[in-house]
Amino acid sequence: QGWTYYFTHKVRNAGLGLAFLYMTVLGFDNITWAFALMQCVSEVVLGILVAVSALVGIAGSLAFPPLRKLLGKERAGMVGMGALVSSLSLCVVSVWLPGSPFDPWLVKQNITELLEEGSGMVDQSENSEELCHDGTIDITSVSVLLTGIILARFGLWMADLSITQILQENVEEQKRGVIGGVQNSLNSSLNLLKFGLVLLMPDQHMFGILIILSFTFICLGATSLTSYACSEGKVSCSCARAKTEYSQAKTEEPSEVHI
Repeated sequence: QGWTYYFTHKVRNAGLGLAFLYMTVLGFDNITWAFALMQCVSEVVLGILVAVSALVGIAGSLAFPPLRKLLGKERAGMVGMGALVSSLSLCVVSVWLPGSPFDPWLVKQNITELLEEGSGMVDQSENSEELCHDGTIDITSVSVLLTGIILARFGLWMADLSITQILQENVEEQKRGVIGGVQNSLNSSLNLLKFGLVLLMPDQHMFGILIILSFTFICLGATSLTSYACSEGKVSCSCARAKTEYSQAKTEEPSEVHI
């Protein structure tokens, strides 16, 4: 009953917009941390970048109250989603920049050779360390990737605060536990999907696919929040306006004609 109530509630699209944000590797979690280390980014630099990203996120949370007062929570959330999508576009671009290891066909070829030779997995950590010490790896791609992730914290925190406030203000007090429970389940499910995809594509040469999939889910989240704002009349949408005009026309009673 909880799931049925959630998916029939008016805040459904806003909640789905938040859940989609959990299906991403574009954050400073263990997955992206390991990928950055393989691209010759030192742990000291990564630690500094994590601190910078936290400051950018705090700036986003501080920018939310005035934007909410000026635009409303729905529009402020859309601004956050727009900033998030724009920043993460850099991550998608980084897939094809110099120094990117993206080459899924190379992974397929290596797996085929291993199966034919029957030699098992090959440890490439020593080769990676030698390349890092020699300075032969181009860090252009990973630099753009990390820049996009850092800048995305600003929009992410704004969108998160906006959707959380929407759920708190538009759900009946007796049903907040139900909506919150289903929302946490959706968030965990999308997070689990991320780890499942990483298990299926663990090689660094396939990390670009994970980046593209993550960006796709972020765009779905932005679209879902926008649809909620349109349904609530907070944003002028042609479809919503046409539906409203049609409903008003249907409710008008025909005038009586006197002869």
